[in-house]
This record gives sequence, structure tokens and C-alpha cells, in this order.
Amino acid sequence: NHPKVEEVLYPSLPESPYHDLAKKLFKDYCAGGVLSFKIKGGREEAIKFLQNLKLIFTSPSFGAPETIASYPVISAAKQIPPEIREKIGITENLIRLAVGLENAEDIIQDLEQALEKAFK
Repeated sequence: NHPKVEEVLYPSLPESPYHDLAKKLFKDYCAGGVLSFKIKGGREEAIKFLQNLKLIFTSPSFGAPETIASYPVISAAKQIPPEIREKIGITENLIRLAVGLENAEDIIQDLEQALEKAFK
């Protein structure tokens, strides 16, 4: 619940269209440590957000014990035409986050400060 976040995409959330499936597939309804979220704004704000992260690394792929944020528009989905990306939900404001082993409060604090700086 942050005023600069438009939407959180995570199957364990009750508002997710995949929530019922997650309840069947995942123990204790926890779908793991990877989620996506859309910040308000567009490409400019998304890039500023990523540039202002301090604790969280930015990377095009996941696979580390550290928390990693990626921007699919310029990494994994770069070769997909923009109109198709939009149709499949890869928008200019989409950030993917793989939560690592750091203290949860430290991760949250880093996300909050980067969101604030992205809109200055």
C-alpha cells in the first residue's frame, strides 16, 4: 500500500486473478519471493526508481541470495514489440522483484526511498 504504486502482481494476494490457484498450489498460500509491481508514471519514473535503489541490486535475471529488481521492458522483453508487451502486461512501469535474504525492513525502506526519489 504505497501511494506511488499502481498495482502489485502476486498470486498470494486476494485480489489476484490467480489467488485460488495459488491457494491450491502453494503451502500456506505463499507463492514465493518473486513479485511484480507497477509504479505510477511510466518509463522515466521506473528508471529513476531503479537508479535510486541502494540496497537492492538491479539485474536482468534472478538467481542470487540478494534482492534483485529488474525492468523487463529493457531486459527480458526487449525484443517483444511494444503493442504485444502491453497486451501481455509488460508495461513501461512494471518492475520485477526477487526478494533475497536481507532484512525485510531494510528492503521495504529501500523500496520506499527509491519510490519517493523517482517522483522528484
